[in-house]
Amino acid sequence: MLSSLTVLGVGHMASAILRSLLDARALEPQALTLCDLSADAASAFVSRGAVYTADPAEAVRRSPLVLLAVRPAQLPELLDRIAPVCAGKTLVSIAAGVSSGFIRSRVPGAHVVRVMPNATMLVGRGAIAIAEAPGVPADAFADAVSLFSAGGITEIIPESAMNAVVSVNGSSPAYFYRMAAVMADFAAENGIDPAVGLKLAAKTMEGAAAVLLSGEKTPEELVRMVATPGGTTQAALDAMTERHFDEALRAGLDACAVRSAELGR
Repeated sequence: MLSSLTVLGVGHMASAILRSLLDARALEPQALTLCDLSADAASAFVSRGAVYTADPAEAVRRSPLVLLAVRPAQLPELLDRIAPVCAGKTLVSIAAGVSSGFIRSRVPGAHVVRVMPNATMLVGRGAIAIAEAPGVPADAFADAVSLFSAGGITEIIPESAMNAVVSVNGSSPAYFYRMAAVMADFAAENGIDPAVGLKLAAKTMEGAAAVLLSGEKTPEELVRMVATPGGTTQAALDAMTERHFDEALRAGLDACAVRSAELGR
């Protein structure tokens, strides 16, 4: 169990992280300090016993572990405000595109861990990428990882890959939601209740994900298992190939990674 935690910025992602921690009893509400421009953003957690302050420096003083959960554009100003009280603290940043080196340059003496979570933490099914941080003490790094363990799986990757991983886990829930929306629309056009179509599509996604996570077969092998030559699935795949489905998806992944780099520091 974490002894304490400070969170700067209580948006959707921070809220998902906090709910997973509190529901798993990995953190006592009284050990949680929140800071946000809006007190209302923290009210759900304050009602459970958390402490709220509008002063980020005061919030940082209250814990050795600090989650930076503001938008990337807001981060430089925030770092300047908390820099005098960050020595020896572990700062965990979920700001897309912002390197740990940039954060360290603004808050000398702090340990920095960079993380890319995703919105599926809302249901305890998160896929969280954590950048290697060789300069961070092992116990501090373990605390940073433990922030996310209750909300899904965690994987450690090189920091040089953090812009690319936004495409793979950070932004990718939206790809699946868009696919499900198209399938639900198709269902409606063919006399199926769109709510039923959406449920069938989503449950199929869930099942397909479970099969992939078993690791018993590669994605290519699984496609061949489902797609009988000359059958309905193969007809669908052929039509998608004709319309350059793979190329369109790859273009989206590339654009996401490029934008992450453009927004970053």
